Amino acid sequence: MSNVVNTDNTKGDMGFSVTALVGAAAKGEEPFKSPAGNAAVLANLYRQYTYFIMRKDYAEKNGVTTVGDMIEKKLPVRFATLKPGTASEFTIRSIFEKGFGVGWKDIKDWGGSVEFASYSDGKNLLADNHLDCFAFSVGRVASIVMEIETQTEVVILPVDDQARQKMTESLGTVTFEIMPEIYKSVTEPVPTVGDYTCVVIRKDLPEDLVYSLAKAMW
Repeated sequence: MSNVVNTDNTKGDMGFSVTALVGAAAKGEEPFKSPAGNAAVLANLYRQYTYFIMRKDYAEKNGVTTVGDMIEKKLPVRFATLKPGTASEFTIRSIFEKGFGVGWKDIKDWGGSVEFASYSDGKNLLADNHLDCFAFSVGRVASIVMEIETQTEVVILPVDDQARQKMTESLGTVTFEIMPEIYKSVTEPVPTVGDYTCVVIRKDLPEDLVYSLAKAMW
């Protein structure tokens, strides 16, 4: 988030972000207080996949096969994502709010809990049965997911089609599929919200400089 803000207000010329955050900034949506008219995407660098990783015993006990099941059933889920201010927390929170119309408070009202943890802390909390679901955004082949799989049996939940469509309409995200050949807990393609790590840049930089940057990257 800060990279988009600093680029927009000319404290920096360019930085890394994710395209969903740039999309929110352009509209002045939360967490941004006003439209960021001077920030734009120069290039997408690599894909970001959203993972909702749930303990297999919890999913089977409660009949959870998608993220939407967890919400429709209003389960008292012990949930965690990364810390506020990160692209992961923004994306996960946006999926709940824009995709399903619920927020962190709703989960707590159902008797659940919401924690903000690092990758390693979330992994260990899942393994120790202090969490039911840990969600975050990371690349296509993620060592943290493989590490989680070595500690406990899990399922990776698909994000429901309607929620993915609402995210696309609101923030310009796409749909990616988590494929079976990567993770042992995945036996068929899992559709999820997709995004890109990108280079965000000031719109008012000289055109020849931006051209040279793009040419060098290419």
